[in-house]
Amino acid sequence: MRSFAQINLSEVKIIASTYKYLNEAGNREMGQPVRMLEYYAVSYDVKKSAFYDGNPDGYYISFSLPDAEILAVYDKDGKLLRTSEKFSNTKMPVMVKDQMGLLAPGWHVVKDEYKFHYNDREGAADKTFDLLLKKGGKRIKVKFTANWEVI
Repeated sequence: MRSFAQINLSEVKIIASTYKYLNEAGNREMGQPVRMLEYYAVSYDVKKSAFYDGNPDGYYISFSLPDAEILAVYDKDGKLLRTSEKFSNTKMPVMVKDQMGLLAPGWHVVKDEYKFHYNDREGAADKTFDLLLKKGGKRIKVKFTANWEVI
């Protein structure tokens, strides 16, 4: 017998800065841990935290689950400035699976790692997928960029 749990999360307010991050992350096809932690990072209110003191240097907040971590940096006003994200063994987008199938037919994924780096000031985001593939006794490492190009 299966049992399920449901958590009702509060509403996310979409403002210009959070929209930028959510648009760059664009992870609708990613697994639940990715979407959940990114939700927490974008909706976190640093001004309501117990340690908030208006520090002009900003705040480093870590969000983590097993095999998933986001280090987020917020300014003194609570704006999300940048993130460094790493997720292991999570659901990959169909495009990554398709690319892997074209480049390495017959190989299967043994380990995967998704990394995402966001920087609001530079208006830049960097996504990569690191895959460890296995076929018989052979193993190879493959790395994809956000444009699904092999590095």
